[in-house]
Amino acid sequence: VGKFTLAQPPNFFVALDPVKTMADSNSFYIWYTTSGVLQSGSFDVLIAVGVDSNVNPSDPNTYLYTSSYLTNGARQEAHILESVLLSAGFTSGTTAYVVAYPFYVYDGAAGYSSYLDHATGRTAYTSLGARSNVVALVVP
Repeated sequence: VGKFTLAQPPNFFVALDPVKTMADSNSFYIWYTTSGVLQSGSFDVLIAVGVDSNVNPSDPNTYLYTSSYLTNGARQEAHILESVLLSAGFTSGTTAYVVAYPFYVYDGAAGYSSYLDHATGRTAYTSLGARSNVVALVVP
């Protein structure tokens, strides 16, 4: 099984901005806002991208790409290059679905909990906060 840590889900919320979140010829630009965050400290938002709207980083079968983004303000942007999306298994011209989750608050606690899913080789994240809205983008 290996080493693992248990943690409580974060107590903040993330919302994707469907107007500003976009794809251009070589990247995804994902804009999000956070609320309910503690005034001090930093926190991470986990972005997951999959091939259907049921993308969920708790289930490695539903996503092809995840990355966490350090955030310390209410409005933030994540940037994912086309080359990263193609390496993850996406195909140019197809639709990808983006979702965000509260991931981790730097407050001295245990952090986040996850495990490696041996069937997919991807991480299953088990201590995420509430799911954001989903935005569909065309892979460059």
